[in-house]
Amino acid sequence: MESVWFLVDLPGYGFAKLPKVQREKFEGVIKNYLKLRENLVCTYLLIDSRLEAQQIDLDFMNWLGDNDLSFIILFTKTDKLSKTQLATNLKAYQTKLAESWYELPLILLTSGETGAGKTEVLDSIEEMLCEIIDNG
Repeated sequence: MESVWFLVDLPGYGFAKLPKVQREKFEGVIKNYLKLRENLVCTYLLIDSRLEAQQIDLDFMNWLGDNDLSFIILFTKTDKLSKTQLATNLKAYQTKLAESWYELPLILLTSGETGAGKTEVLDSIEEMLCEIIDNG
């Protein structure tokens, strides 16, 4: 039997240029979608590697954890930083996460510009699909 799977792109919740009430309603829709999707395997949370840890992202990660929803962090735009700055930002982010997390979520470094991390992301998807097939 052929497996069918979907990759769903949810709009960003942090930078929506909407009034606060609409943003909160929007956030509720996203959270309901994630909580009610019985066949949801993993959420990829895209984080701009150039920025320090944003409270809205940390809160969302904690919500995902509180709701036992698996997620992987994709650090994006890694090509925009030097290797030293990227390593510094990654370490700072991991240190911030360690304040709330006993075991840190997987972080993959990516760049749409250079294709960095593409193989790792595709491998993570393949691994999850194989696990589903093996357990299904």
